[in-house]
Order: sequence, then structure tokens, then C-alpha cells
Amino acid sequence: MRRRWILLAALGPLGCDAAIFGPNPSRSDPTASPTASVTPEPLDDDPREGDGDDAVPKPTPTGDGKDGKPRVPPEPLAADLPLPRDRIRGQELSGLELTLALRRAAVPAAPNAPEVATEALRALQAEGQPELEVQLTDRGRMQMTMKEGFLLEAKTRLVARQERYGYAMLWPRRDRYRVVPPGALRALLGEGRLDVTQLSVGRAESLPAGERLGYALERHRIKTPIGHADLDLAEVPEAGAATGLLCRFVIELVGASPAHPICEKNRVLLGAELRWTTGKEEETTPGLRLEVTALRRSETLEPGPFAMPPPSSRFASGVPARSPGVLLGGKALERFRTGPTSPPESGPTLLPAVEAVNASDRLLTLFVDAVPVANVAPWQSLRVEGFAPGRYVVHWRSFFGDAVGPTAEQWLPAKVTNAPPNEPETPPEAVPPAPP
Repeated sequence: MRRRWILLAALGPLGCDAAIFGPNPSRSDPTASPTASVTPEPLDDDPREGDGDDAVPKPTPTGDGKDGKPRVPPEPLAADLPLPRDRIRGQELSGLELTLALRRAAVPAAPNAPEVATEALRALQAEGQPELEVQLTDRGRMQMTMKEGFLLEAKTRLVARQERYGYAMLWPRRDRYRVVPPGALRALLGEGRLDVTQLSVGRAESLPAGERLGYALERHRIKTPIGHADLDLAEVPEAGAATGLLCRFVIELVGASPAHPICEKNRVLLGAELRWTTGKEEETTPGLRLEVTALRRSETLEPGPFAMPPPSSRFASGVPARSPGVLLGGKALERFRTGPTSPPESGPTLLPAVEAVNASDRLLTLFVDAVPVANVAPWQSLRVEGFAPGRYVVHWRSFFGDAVGPTAEQWLPAKVTNAPPNEPETPPEAVPPAPP
């Protein structure tokens, strides 16, 4: 019983509501392991007589599955507890390999002018789009590898298991890992921090059916207090027991619990649209579109990368986040225009470089002509060199598009800030507490 209180104490301060993940076993339950609510035992994926494919201790079953067997609810991982040794036996696994592209919605494009290098901008915009390489195995495992465009380092990986809520996050060299508990995913990807926020149940609505990549789509909307996700789900049998893992990943980004039954429908997510509430009733703003752009079946997936954690990695602190800074060098910025343009005599005085000022409490990205140019920390500024003189469209936004600044067309290089007119560009000084 003492270990159970340790887990609840670990989840409580982080903002996770353990109740949304289903009941935990009690010591009085003769079928439950006394450690089931703390950490799983080592996984052995080599089936033996009398054992299933998954040898972890099970919590109390809830309800019955379609095959008549009790359905076992997954358990949440705790952020401050190392994961036990994990073995996956066998030479190769079968499953699916996907490319998941993250498309930012409503990013303003370049101005219509002869000197705008349209083709070069299109190439730079495509290079700046974040992508995930995703692998799903029939044994209920998923790994996601981040490419360029994220706030975390390229080749950072997230590994998940069907019978656990949460992720193991691996550094690019795979020598360290960190547990990402339920509720921490949005802050991790959106701001490079491992902060846990409360998750809600999420209200589901059915949407008209569709088609994608040759698959018939079952479409649903999951609503939460912070936004909603429109999900495109398809039946792809090759994913096996991992069908719901990508669905869990997406609905958690809008603050919904990964325990939502919509992700237990044996469907693979092929697309999703995330929108954010504005504070006005039923009003939302476009944020992000996730699209599976490539899908192929595989019978030769190496089992090692799906271990949680890999044998050679150690439990660590911190996050493999990129330091805020300039994303493109001067050579790339010169490609925005075919050549410099002189401002009119009554125009603004240009500076030697762009001074990007983030006058907010969120890490934001400066976009110029729909290309991400710099990640700027809260209340900080960056110097960006390389722009040819001319008129550009500038725009500030957060990674998920839940914080979006105004769009402006202005001459560069100059000072670019997201502070409203007549507002200070430095953080307000802390007010000392009143004397008792």
C-alpha cells in the first residue's frame, strides 16, 4: 500500500488526475500485483506456454473485451520513477511505418512583388515544416523520431506501449531517457519544458466520413476546454495492437485524456486538425494540421528501438531542447529576394540587422514570409542578419499556433516586435508583497 501512495503523491503535484485512467488494484485484490500501480515488471515479448505476449503485472480488469476476455486498462507512467528493464525477444517485428507532417495553419504568405523569390521561399517553407517518422508494431509498440523543425533536438525519440499511458523520451544519442507522464506532452513539444497539466475527459462528436491514402475514414471531433481535435481514423490491420497509440498522442495535445474510448476503436490515425478556443463561446482559431503523408507495411522492424527504455540508456533529468536562437543563416535569408530594394525617401531608417523582440511570456517563433526564422525566448531579443533590404510579411506564433501575434508588412532589416503599440517590451517588475 505504501508504494501506491508513492505513485499518487508523484502524480498529484504534477497535475495528473489519476482517476481518469481507471481504477488501480488494491492489496486486497488477489489477482493484482502489489507493484502494479508503481512500475511495470520487465517485459518479455517471447510468448511461453501459459503466458501472453505481454508479461507485465496487470491491474484489476474492467469490463469485457470483444473476445470475452477481461479488458485491462493501461497504467500511467510516473515522471520521477525510472523504468524497469525491458526486453523484446525475437529477430524482427511487423507493423507500419508512417511519415506524419505537421502543417501550420493560416501562416501569412509573402507580399506580391516582383523581387520576391517565390520558388526559393517555397523550398524554405517546406524545409521548416516539422515531421515525425512513426513506427507502429503489431505487439503494441510505437516509436516517433523527430526531424528538423521541432523545439527539441532532431532525432529525439518518443517510445510508447499500448499498456502504458505516457512515453519514454530518448536523447538523440539514445544514451539517456526521461519519462514523459500523461499531461506533459503539449508543454514538451510546444515549449521544450516537461510541465504536466490537467487532462480532461474530452467530449466526442461524430463527423462525416472521408477517405485518405486509399482508406475509408471514420472521423470524430474531441472537444476540451482548450480546443478540439478533428480525427481521421482508418482500419489498418497491420498496426495490430498499436492501432490507438497515435490517436492517444494527438488528443493529449488538445488536453484530452489518452484513456478516451475513441482511441480504443482499433483504428490508426491518418490525419488530424487542432484548433484552439479563443474565450468566446464555440469560437476557435486554426492551429495545426497533422497529415500522414506516407504509409508502408513492414515485416522487418528491429525490436531494439521499441524497448522502454533501451538497455544502454540511463534515467536522466533535463530535456534535449534546442536553445532559442536563429534558425536560418545569412545565405538562406538572402534567398528570400532576388535582390535588395531601396526604401522611399520618406520610408523608415533601416538597421544593419533585424532585431527580433519577443515581448511576451511565451517562447515564440518569428516567421518572415511564412518561413520560421528565429525562436525567441520570453522577454528576450535576437539579432538576425542576412535580409536584403525590402518589404516583408512578419508574424509571431507559438509552436502549436495557440498563441498568434498580429501580421505586419514592413521594411527589413529593422526592429520587429510583437508588443502592442504603447506597451512595454520588457517584463513587468515583480511587486513586493504587502507587509502583514
